[in-house]
Amino acid sequence: MARISDQDIWNFFLNLFSGNEYAAAGACGNMQLESGFLTNNCENDWNNKTGITDEQATSYINSGEWDLDYFLHDNASPPKYIGWWVNDYGWGYGLSQWTTDERRTELWNRTRAIGLGIDDAQAQLQYIEDEFTGVAHAKNPLITDYSGVRSALISCTTVRDGAYIYCRQYEGGGWSDLRRQYAQDFYDRFAGQSSGFPITITANGNCKPFATLHLDDGINKQIFYAEAGTDIYIHANVGEGDYFQLWIADYPSDLVIDFPTWHTTFFTMPNSKVNITCQCTGETPEPPPYPPVPPTPILNPRRPKRMPIWMYPCLRI
Repeated sequence: MARISDQDIWNFFLNLFSGNEYAAAGACGNMQLESGFLTNNCENDWNNKTGITDEQATSYINSGEWDLDYFLHDNASPPKYIGWWVNDYGWGYGLSQWTTDERRTELWNRTRAIGLGIDDAQAQLQYIEDEFTGVAHAKNPLITDYSGVRSALISCTTVRDGAYIYCRQYEGGGWSDLRRQYAQDFYDRFAGQSSGFPITITANGNCKPFATLHLDDGINKQIFYAEAGTDIYIHANVGEGDYFQLWIADYPSDLVIDFPTWHTTFFTMPNSKVNITCQCTGETPEPPPYPPVPPTPILNPRRPKRMPIWMYPCLRI
């Protein structure tokens, strides 16, 4: 079990929502109510009905006593615990209280299926990020694509809007003013303390661009927020039928992008936000010019035979 600190969860959501402090506060307030930032948290109603603590349930799962089917449905015959189901779906687990079969199965696949504890903090945070960026949906279409919710949160302008959007469109829970109060508390404690700036990358064409702190981080380590002076790598995953053309610095206009015609390159974060466009095209690019093919050299050319001077015939006078 791990409890994510308030500062770490604030930084996580601030990065995920492109530096929007209202969205970060709204997300933190909701998660505080849902799980208290405990990665092993089980739904409270389920705890009360079964008499099983968070620690016990997590131990049964991580030890292998409960398999995936039991984790989802309690398919023992007869059922080992009466009252397993607490609503139309099941019981929530983890930071985001994942509840439906599809989302809990995905949590299982990201943890137990690869030898991690189901309460692994890094795996759960990555899962949240992948849900909001659409990566989880791309890998498993049964998982809802929450990238549109992320866009709405990036654009929200009040703490209440951030809390409400996160609650209704991501958590799917019932709205309460307590969520807003928790969110406001996070905003009051942490807003305005970061020295970083948001990074926004858009695409013209069939492309999914992203930014990372290191060249080999890959899309699962993408960032949306960075401090001035940080080297930022930008990558373009171009879809079928399109071709990468150019990185364009929209803001600030004097941002220097090294090798802007390369699909993976970098820039140094300025003392401001950054907006970059990845330009793609559906037209096949012209091949690079090549020099004319040189003629094939002649190896060991045959020289005309010449008789030695002493073999020349003498002219008679």
